[in-house]
Amino acid sequence: MNKDDTLDKTINQFVDELMNNDTDDSSPEPKTFSPGRGRIILIILIAATIAACYFAYANRSYSSYSIQQRIDRSSVDTTNYMSYDDNLFSYSRDGASLADFEGNPIWNESFDMENPVCDINGDYILVYDREHTGAVILDDSGRVGSLSMTLPIVRASVAGNGDTAVLMQEQDTAYIRLFHPDGDIIASGEIHATNSGYPVAMDLSSDARRLLVSLLDLNDGDIKTTLCFYDFVDKDNVDKNHIMANFSYSDEVIPQVAFLGENAAVAVADEELIFFDFHKDITVRNRVFLSQEIENVFYSNNRAAIITSQQTDKGKSWDVLHVYSESGAERFIKHIPASMSYAGFMDNGEIVLHNGRKIRIFRDDGKEKLKAKSEESIRAIFPWDGLRNYYFITKDETQRVILQ
Repeated sequence: MNKDDTLDKTINQFVDELMNNDTDDSSPEPKTFSPGRGRIILIILIAATIAACYFAYANRSYSSYSIQQRIDRSSVDTTNYMSYDDNLFSYSRDGASLADFEGNPIWNESFDMENPVCDINGDYILVYDREHTGAVILDDSGRVGSLSMTLPIVRASVAGNGDTAVLMQEQDTAYIRLFHPDGDIIASGEIHATNSGYPVAMDLSSDARRLLVSLLDLNDGDIKTTLCFYDFVDKDNVDKNHIMANFSYSDEVIPQVAFLGENAAVAVADEELIFFDFHKDITVRNRVFLSQEIENVFYSNNRAAIITSQQTDKGKSWDVLHVYSESGAERFIKHIPASMSYAGFMDNGEIVLHNGRKIRIFRDDGKEKLKAKSEESIRAIFPWDGLRNYYFITKDETQRVILQ
């Protein structure tokens, strides 16, 4: 008799004993057992077995995939792809388009940009021409507004309601404008380098209430960065320039900032992350210091992730993925190949990394879900219904795949 037969026999005996209502004459007192109680225990055992099977299935690791369907699609080499409203959004220098993953077009918008950059927040998409003057605001129906600046755009960010912050630079003066989607100005201000420094990073909160700007100050011959928080709603706790709080850091360059939801933000320096909290006053909740230089940063609504480089004793180079919660608590660390050219959060909370051929997908808890190679060059990866189902985007087609 093998182990499986023994296990089946043991389970059957146990169930028979649960359901048996006979008494044992050899016992000094008769034993009684309620059939209703036996059914409850049996249901609990079945539920526990189903839960265990589902847990094992949901946490399974995969090393390959099969292509279930190929959907033809045309694009140019410079086309970028993003997920928006469960559809495929693409943009290039010539315009933007939205289609479902079956290839059916929803809308197309034409524009002419030299260096298009995209920001998506809630129901709105912003595409702006960095170092040039144009920008368009889009939603699920197409273009809802256009912006034309008088100075080159350095940075721009869109909120979940379509309000857009634009940072422009002219010599030693920076200009910040906050617009409604229709182009009306909500607020504006100036930043003079001789007084405050040069703005190097900016982000607008999802509710359009707060703006975070990183200012690099070199006036005294020493490096200093000031993080400036603007509030456009609470007029009682800001000065005449809408400034709510400032935080200065000597010998620090902070080239990236981002809001992580409505009540948190993160600032990223060369070897440090600074996490802020907004539940009452703006406070520093956590500072994370690293021994390696940060090479890449990406965010979701409530998490921040960075990639650092590490050398092994044998001289081999590896990258290290660090993922943090909005409070700065470290969720997990993973070693990844140094050749990955793309890293980002997907809509289902998973992290995808690839270089066109090598693919890695990590779950929210850090467990590796997929480690595979593609025979075709992958441009983007998006999840669809089911735990094993994804869309792989190549230059000329959309592939519906299932992990194996």
